[in-house]
Amino acid sequence: MSSEETSAVLSREPSETNVFECLCKEYDCSVSFAVISKRTDLFPREINSVESWFRKKKGSFLITEDDQGTISQVDAYSTKACICFSYNSAHYGECSRENCSYLHVCREYITDSCSSGATCPRNHHFQDERDKALLSKIKLDKLTNEQLRKLVLSSTPQVCSEYNYGMCEGGGSCNKIHICTDHLKKSYSEGNGCNLDHESALHTAHTQSVLERYQLNHLSYDLVKRIILVCEDSTKSKETVHIHQGSPDAPICSDFILGKCKKGLKCPNHHCPLPFHWQYNVNGEWKSFSEQDNEKLEKFYCDVKLEECTATDVQISFERQGLLLH
Repeated sequence: MSSEETSAVLSREPSETNVFECLCKEYDCSVSFAVISKRTDLFPREINSVESWFRKKKGSFLITEDDQGTISQVDAYSTKACICFSYNSAHYGECSRENCSYLHVCREYITDSCSSGATCPRNHHFQDERDKALLSKIKLDKLTNEQLRKLVLSSTPQVCSEYNYGMCEGGGSCNKIHICTDHLKKSYSEGNGCNLDHESALHTAHTQSVLERYQLNHLSYDLVKRIILVCEDSTKSKETVHIHQGSPDAPICSDFILGKCKKGLKCPNHHCPLPFHWQYNVNGEWKSFSEQDNEKLEKFYCDVKLEECTATDVQISFERQGLLLH
């Protein structure tokens, strides 16, 4: 092959930097392979296999495969986009290491779960002069605060919230670690009755596979526990509400109301957002009132001055031994 032909082939080779920045800036660091592979501005038609190209570029991208072993998702990734543990361990966000090569930002800012908000003593941005110099050195200075936050998030292993709610169906293809969230947060210890994996979770083949994906399988387990990010999902309490239709006498789960039930759909008790739940029976089948009517009925029931009340399409009468719904 002549030098001109070689030059022409190289000019058609996709730019790893361009693809990486496109992922960060246009897709929040994560995109389906079906979408990114069709970007002809990134991958010229002369490229035989976009999938093969991504498999060779392990330093900037994390790939997720489907059950058939085909790439289904691509995430932006950087081993240098890491936060400093010393900075986050210190009460006022201090790190004594002069040549620290990690970003000095709040860990909870990365997971979008910091309760301190504007009063937090740690940085909720990457504009500190020290961090700006570091970002320039590792060539990530062209990204915005939000893009950098997403990059750190996608470059760090996370706890599987679905697993913690007993609902993960990803099995071996799940890219998150199956470990008890409260154990990591030091709220739970072994032997407290929790049915989720604690320390043993770090030794499973699944966890080892996830750590290898993030190039962290060489680290000690104590350090791994410090690295793993816990992303709280406040919408889960609503998503996991369930009423066991075949068990009308089952109690309402108090742990769920307090946000502590780890059994998810496997819990034999009712998962209700409130400590009461009104139902009515139609031909042997129990049906639930709407959330609004549910609260109204509870107010009526708790009013000791009411002996009987009538509402549109619903008539309620009280008896000494209980409540009848007509």
